[in-house]
Amino acid sequence: MKKRFMSTLLTVTVMAAALTACVPKAANETAAPAATKAAEAGETQAAFEVNKEGLPIVNQPITYEIAASTQKNKNFKELEFFQKLETDTNVIVNWNMSSDDGWNEKKSLLFASNTLPDAFYGQDILKDVDIIKYASQGMLIPLNDLIDEYAPNLKAILDANPQYRKQITAPDGNIYSLPTINELNPTTHDKLFINKTWLDNLGLKVPETREELETVLQAFKDGDPNGNGNTNDEIPFSFRMSSSDPYNRQQGIQSLFGTFGQLDDIYHFVINDGDVVYTPMTEPYKEAISWFHSLYEKGLVDKEAFTHDFNVYVAKIQDPNKIVGMFLGWSGNATAAANKDDYVAMAPLINTNGERIWRTVDAKIISKGSFAITSKAEHPEVLMRWIDQSYDPESSLEICQGLLGYVLEKTGEGR
Repeated sequence: MKKRFMSTLLTVTVMAAALTACVPKAANETAAPAATKAAEAGETQAAFEVNKEGLPIVNQPITYEIAASTQKNKNFKELEFFQKLETDTNVIVNWNMSSDDGWNEKKSLLFASNTLPDAFYGQDILKDVDIIKYASQGMLIPLNDLIDEYAPNLKAILDANPQYRKQITAPDGNIYSLPTINELNPTTHDKLFINKTWLDNLGLKVPETREELETVLQAFKDGDPNGNGNTNDEIPFSFRMSSSDPYNRQQGIQSLFGTFGQLDDIYHFVINDGDVVYTPMTEPYKEAISWFHSLYEKGLVDKEAFTHDFNVYVAKIQDPNKIVGMFLGWSGNATAAANKDDYVAMAPLINTNGERIWRTVDAKIISKGSFAITSKAEHPEVLMRWIDQSYDPESSLEICQGLLGYVLEKTGEGR
């Protein structure tokens, strides 16, 4: 494939596990009782060996337990991608699955009770604070040497992009977790979408200021824009607020704080003119919160914005009865699905300084804590070779975009 695809990466999991390795019997041990017993039982003994190149990774199947989180509530064991990886590599994974919403509680329990899996897998499955805390306690192992020796795909990427290596290196100089990298991503992860069908039904235009937006939302609430005769089933504006959920960066209202001259983040730390600022201490943040509160008080904001999960959120936007006027999300297609044609993307509102401000992010590394190996794992080099398959150009495209032969097709030019 073209070199440009080398950077299209989405971290997948690798499977690492408890393996009982057998040691070959030495020539002078023919009379040893243990060896005799093994021979009588018909057992064979062979030294454990990891193939540094090619597949399978190991000649005899090895099993690992990996903890993973997903918003889709589907066991990765059922996915064709992982089934093929298992066949190709001889690495068997017992997936310890959790929903995104229940993951933080489960993660804390696993570490607190020291009942660790062999590895953790999933975008943002470990936060920066988790990595530093549990690495310092010896629960997560350093990966530097393993990368150099067993991960040629990832090593090539880090060597070509020193800034990536710097971003995933802990203060002590070690790498304890591997990233999700996707250079296809836009620099804006959250977009604001408004129901153009509703605007047309009510004779309104796309709002450009917060005053115009408030007028539109009030009309969405009172004017029966979906035309079903019920003025109580519309949700003028829906979003999600949950600092524990990485999707909050796509569906939260942090960018809308720019309407007051200063952006926000789910952790409330931003850089202003080179200085780190804690946003709740600033006047723009307080003004924005007061405005959002007024929208909420008037019934213009979804009352479940602080409690509903991902599945409930998108179900509202995708409701066949068309009940949502405005929302935040990754894309109209991904979030609104069959209702996508009703919505148009909005430009940032003109703020108090006459500017339009919206959040941008580093589009390359979208998660620094997507894969980590624990101290429980035997033969962690197997896990490193396994996860390195995910940084192969073709595999990374499949992980990010879909399987070859289903949604991807190779062209004659090798693209």
